[in-house]
Amino acid sequence: MVAKRKVTIDDLSTAQFCTDWHRQLAALKELVEVSMIVSLIPTDQTAESVGTLLDQLLGTMWKPGWDKTRNKAPRAHPHAAKQKGAHTSVQRRRQAHKPNEDP
Repeated sequence: MVAKRKVTIDDLSTAQFCTDWHRQLAALKELVEVSMIVSLIPTDQTAESVGTLLDQLLGTMWKPGWDKTRNKAPRAHPHAAKQKGAHTSVQRRRQAHKPNEDP
């Protein structure tokens, strides 16, 4: 048996996870009455015990699609080069409104 890898929030693709869980919760709501679902949620647990319970329940349900895709060869993004003549329209307007300074 292979030991389960501890997953951090940085390893989770939140978009994939939320899309999948939204689909599953919508299906659950259609199949089971909300009052029945609420009655199944324990109310007398501490934050630590809820975390342990979620780890036990979700640990067996991990799907490969929830893994965040990482760039194996990250490259530095080049700085956008300024275009030739950029911002010259402002300079032309300033020059047009300047009084001529001929001696």
